[in-house]
Amino acid sequence: MIKLFVGALCVFGSCLFAGDDFKSGMAALEKGEFQKAINIHNKLCIASDFRSCVILGSMHDGGYGVKQNKFKAAELYKLACDNGDPTGCDMLGEKYQNGEGVEKSFGKAAGLYKKACDSGDVRGCCNLGGMYHYGQFVKQDQQKAAQLFKKACDRKYPEGCFNLGLYYFNGNGVVMNPEKAIDLFKQACAGDFGSACSNLGAIYSSGQGAKVDHKQAKHFFKKACDLQEEAGCQGYKTLTRDGY
Repeated sequence: MIKLFVGALCVFGSCLFAGDDFKSGMAALEKGEFQKAINIHNKLCIASDFRSCVILGSMHDGGYGVKQNKFKAAELYKLACDNGDPTGCDMLGEKYQNGEGVEKSFGKAAGLYKKACDSGDVRGCCNLGGMYHYGQFVKQDQQKAAQLFKKACDRKYPEGCFNLGLYYFNGNGVVMNPEKAIDLFKQACAGDFGSACSNLGAIYSSGQGAKVDHKQAKHFFKKACDLQEEAGCQGYKTLTRDGY
């Protein structure tokens, strides 16, 4: 979970240009020194470093070093979003989509995801793609969803590659292409997205979409299991039991 905080804010290289205090706050968070992280990021948020406001929101969201408070998290995400931080907009959109700390509103969620995506937040693009996939507030449009997943994947966001891979594997919004799907799953798996690794294990063990290759299947199932993906653990155990 802590890595998600870092990934959300550094995916565009923003941490390369962060000040020493921000870096210290992130280092404390990585080490699990939550109170130190809160103190640093609270100071920075008050000083209008809105990345730190998102960090604080995430900590309230997950109850890290503070009592879990979805309302406070939403307030901090809104503060960041209103001041031009796209990650804050994406995180606030998620609150509206799930009705956590705010009144549930797919319309507001879609608008916030679009704002985040248009400002370069790849997670916002992926989340907006999900809304087009399910037809939440926006009209269901799998071609539009595929475009948004591709936009996220092109910016190296693993979940975007995974979702686009599913689309190519099943022929949703794009022409079915299992070979391309496998390549996308591999990109997502390389980015430590466990479900993608598990899917690759299933593909290589079943021969659905690729030639059966138990060695490859076991490799991907193991990585999925290492990433806490239960289906990967089960696949690995099954292949081991069968002598592969």
